[in-house]
Amino acid sequence: MLKEKEGIQLERETLRNWAHEIHHVKRAKKRRAKARKRRGRMDSPGLMLQMDGSPHNWFGQEKSCLIAIIDDATSEVVAEFFQSETTLGCLKVLKDVIKNKGVFKTLYVDRAGIFGAPNAVISLRYKGHAVNWVSK
Repeated sequence: MLKEKEGIQLERETLRNWAHEIHHVKRAKKRRAKARKRRGRMDSPGLMLQMDGSPHNWFGQEKSCLIAIIDDATSEVVAEFFQSETTLGCLKVLKDVIKNKGVFKTLYVDRAGIFGAPNAVISLRYKGHAVNWVSK
């Protein structure tokens, strides 16, 4: 309208800044991030393990995937490199954990990995122990 009626040509941002300076237009309020409760660590080793794969160029130009399992209570890590994040790779690392540390109670995995569906819970009984996989 300024250009048509008054012959004044302004950039949109200039006009918007002037409107803000005279408090003619309110700035959008910044939304506060949702407060999240920090979860404490588990009390005992093996109560919760977290598993994820990390594909990167770890060794030069060739891409490889580090599949790692971390114990929530102790921060102990068991990991191995594979060509990609596959079921066999994940199961091999799980086997190493079970063989060396025993059966765990819960395994958390992300939904992007091989376990797929969000919030999937897979339960397994192994020698009388219940093992749960929870996809977050």
